[in-house]
Amino acid sequence: MKFSNRTIRVFAVVAGGAALGACGGGANDARTGGSANVFSASPVAVTGSSAGLVVANVFDAINNAVVGSDLGAGVVTAAVIEGDRTGPGLFGIVRQQLALADRAARVLGSGGQLTGVQREWNRTDFQSNGEPDPCPNTANSRPDAIRLIWEDTDGDNRFSTGDALQMIFDGCRNDSIPIQLDGAVAIDMLTVNGDPGVTPPWDVAGRVSFSGFRASDAVTVLEIDGNLNYREDSSDGVNVSAHITGGTLKMTTTIGNSANNQQMSGFEIRLATQNGNGSYELTASGTVATTGMGGSVDLSTLQTFTGTDFRSGAPDTGEMQINGANGSTLNVKAIGSGAVQMRPDADADGTPDSIIDTTWTDLNNLL
Repeated sequence: MKFSNRTIRVFAVVAGGAALGACGGGANDARTGGSANVFSASPVAVTGSSAGLVVANVFDAINNAVVGSDLGAGVVTAAVIEGDRTGPGLFGIVRQQLALADRAARVLGSGGQLTGVQREWNRTDFQSNGEPDPCPNTANSRPDAIRLIWEDTDGDNRFSTGDALQMIFDGCRNDSIPIQLDGAVAIDMLTVNGDPGVTPPWDVAGRVSFSGFRASDAVTVLEIDGNLNYREDSSDGVNVSAHITGGTLKMTTTIGNSANNQQMSGFEIRLATQNGNGSYELTASGTVATTGMGGSVDLSTLQTFTGTDFRSGAPDTGEMQINGANGSTLNVKAIGSGAVQMRPDADADGTPDSIIDTTWTDLNNLL
């Protein structure tokens, strides 16, 4: 679901064309958490005058959590492959890193540094085995610009159930894009069945921890902190079901001198996509806080949101209830053809104060 256009496209070309987006702040372990984009937000009242801004910020946060600011949408050499092929957003990130780990295990084999069940590769290991430079930046030749730390707990030389992976970046920049990645992401795999994203049927589940992620280009900086549990599966390689839940996920997007902090807590998002035509179904619940709307609101999906183009289309159907301070509520309903209807109830008397008809495009322009 492409709601917001205020996102940064983040890619790193690694391991023979697998695309990788990763998070962190230079720490050795992303599980320790980070301190970026920390802010507090009290519940904000929803009124007729604030309804549009609230809806815009809520769906922008959902969009960034699911589409991941186009993080992981995919790059194979110079060709951009949209997320319909590799999986949406955060799920695409995870799957691509799994693919990288699996490729590293097969191609790099016994190379790198081995300590017990933990094996570590750096930039030099990729290059010395005939693999493309994962950080093709002429100004930074350091081997530790990228490190892959893999705990192969069962010793099967495949990234599988019970394994753990960390990707750590320190000034990893691709001159051809150009975007720089810094930091780490940790993935603890709960289950891996089949070959995720490649040969169906498959399913994968695990826990992902982000710590001070920073991806930057000349204009935009994206930062992510927090953790989530995820599950993704496909029986036919066409229809993909994804499910994420989390305690707290914090995101900050800075464009020029303007920054917007977003925080999702106690959230649950379910997404089903059909890779063949881009159609999707989406539900979301939890608490969203942003500096853009000046506080937090609770949300729940009353009717599943559906659309025909996950990467660029707003939902055609679906309904959400947003609860703000002092018992205020806002009903949001997609009514097709890019239109949306909002019914705010600021005085909590159970009767809408007004009916506001607008479009997703106009809401997006409020951001």
